[in-house]
Amino acid sequence: MEMPNLFLCIPVMNERGNLPSLIQSFQLQETEYPFKAIFCVNQPEAWKDDPAKQHIFEDNQQSLNYLRNMDDDFIEVIDRSSSGNGWDEKNYGVGWARKTAMDAANEQASENDIIFSMDADTFYPPNYLQETAENLLEHPSAMGIAIPYYHPLPGDEKASRAILRYEIYMRHYALNMWRIDSPYKFSALGSAIALPVWAYRKVNGLTPKKAGEDFYFLQKLCKSGELLHYNPAKAFPEGRYSDRVIFGTGPAMIKGAGGDWESYPIYHPSLFDRIRAIYNAFEEYYRFPGDENVPGILKTEFDDLTWLDKLKRNSASAEEFLKKCHINFDGLRVLQYLKKHQKAIAESPEHILSEYLLNNYREAKAYGQVLENLSFAESSISDLNNIRNLLMKIETKIQKDDHNFRAHSYR
Repeated sequence: MEMPNLFLCIPVMNERGNLPSLIQSFQLQETEYPFKAIFCVNQPEAWKDDPAKQHIFEDNQQSLNYLRNMDDDFIEVIDRSSSGNGWDEKNYGVGWARKTAMDAANEQASENDIIFSMDADTFYPPNYLQETAENLLEHPSAMGIAIPYYHPLPGDEKASRAILRYEIYMRHYALNMWRIDSPYKFSALGSAIALPVWAYRKVNGLTPKKAGEDFYFLQKLCKSGELLHYNPAKAFPEGRYSDRVIFGTGPAMIKGAGGDWESYPIYHPSLFDRIRAIYNAFEEYYRFPGDENVPGILKTEFDDLTWLDKLKRNSASAEEFLKKCHINFDGLRVLQYLKKHQKAIAESPEHILSEYLLNNYREAKAYGQVLENLSFAESSISDLNNIRNLLMKIETKIQKDDHNFRAHSYR
């Protein structure tokens, strides 16, 4: 097969200070594959005349000048910032910028080329492009990779505490999704996704949203085929305060630094057990027909089961039925279920996390005292970082074991 081209797609808004280190990380890539970086510099048109937002417009103009003056021929710039080129008031944001860059890559690419979704505030180690491309080439039917990540700690304690709390939330959620074998066990970071062009075309590209476009995009890929979760190289996104999107890392840090973690709870493991029971009940529903045989949990959790009956009538096998069930009861609905029922949980997030780790993973025993005395507000940054690293170690092992198991199917 012909060597693929790699297309690196980067939305840019108020990122002038991050561009030199990002481009340097591209220049230092140790890869045999040719690549092009497509930057979409963007903001709403109205911001150039808004005193509160004009600094972003001006920063974007500096970014455009900087990128255009680079000698490197691997750089392509899409200007959605200069006067007359900005977004309208309804359709704007990182999702539109990411889609614009990725669509530009798609127009130039062959179906076996590879698209990378990246961010300007993220460090990519020298082996990132090579290892990721080889991973996809070794798994030719994979729809893409939700690439592992790790947030370097910021300089000050308050920001470090916030990003550690947020990453602990993400990893605890992912581990529980792995535990119940959910198809939607990915961690969604727009800075850390790669996929073949044919897969991008299969799902009709990225759906633009003002925030969360990475989550919805990975969900689309999951519904269409296999998603990889392990990669030898990680992405290192910056943990920083940001209000440019309505949810995600930046807004979570802002809220969290003020003590508000309501939107990012440590979900109780029993809620994931209920989701696993729902998954099992789908299979039972197919195998044992008749209203009298409908599993009780389906009656409890769903007001109307006509959608299940319709899926069953239009499925030729249990496997097809289960796939359709997961497409309907998808990652978004799982998250909505968790948020709804978490409100009834009285236990503290520290107790939930400590009990979960100590009861499920031998590696956690070495951190028993730290976990038993855990306080997200008072524990040292060192202790919180050790817990984050423990979660990452467990998650990486699960991802790698799953990856190696899947690899046998390609031999």
